[in-house]
Amino acid sequence: MQATFLWLLSSAATAGQLTTNQYGAELHWEDDYVPFQLNPGGKHGLDHDEIESVVVEAAEQWRGIDGSWLELSYEGRTEAETYTSGDGVHAVFFVDEWTDNPDLLALTYTYSYEDGAISHFDIAINTDGHSWTTKGSEDSNDLLNALVHEFGHAVGLDHSSDTEASMFSQTSVGEVAKRDLAEDDVLTYATLYDGYFPYPEASMGCSTSGGSNGNGSSVSGPTGAGGGAYSPFDSSAGCSLVGGSGQMVALFAGLLVAFRRRTEDS
Repeated sequence: MQATFLWLLSSAATAGQLTTNQYGAELHWEDDYVPFQLNPGGKHGLDHDEIESVVVEAAEQWRGIDGSWLELSYEGRTEAETYTSGDGVHAVFFVDEWTDNPDLLALTYTYSYEDGAISHFDIAINTDGHSWTTKGSEDSNDLLNALVHEFGHAVGLDHSSDTEASMFSQTSVGEVAKRDLAEDDVLTYATLYDGYFPYPEASMGCSTSGGSNGNGSSVSGPTGAGGGAYSPFDSSAGCSLVGGSGQMVALFAGLLVAFRRRTEDS
């Protein structure tokens, strides 16, 4: 299902938030064409073709918003299996030996320039102790439900306090309600891209600042800037981190943001 809205509604109040980098700039794409690739390998037991279909459908939720000029385009499979801006591949991949918070289902790593222009993203999916499904099984985490959320981080959205939104930060095993964007997701997206036009000829030169990750961009380390806090949702207002064994689980975050300084062509 594609989301539809009037751009004039973009000024309406939303529960959603936009991601900002360490300089306070809102993350956004200036390029109108954003390619990405998939590495379907991993110990998840899923059919690779079905994974591919789910990834394309998740990106299409955002690409299909009426009035949006941003084109998330699937470019086939890749062998990339880690997050880095140095390989030039915006990759979606599975991680069998997860070293971040074990309760997280997925992480989106977003790299930007000082002015907030996104230069790179990668999406990591946690298979270490978490089961996944492409068929909406009640006893596993729904891959489409998760990836719609993660692609939201990839285009610059942070978490929403609206429990109906795809960008809400928690989910439950077997949930499929976040496969389709909610009104809050669409309106938050519109506040970022309404009236904003791409600059495909913008300079891509950069100089590093802060600690280097070895690929020419500076790294701030894990922060909340790329996706916010994570904790399971409890309708009784109490919460604690739990595993993926049928209870409420922590959903997704985009926790690592690396920054580049934009430089002028000499």
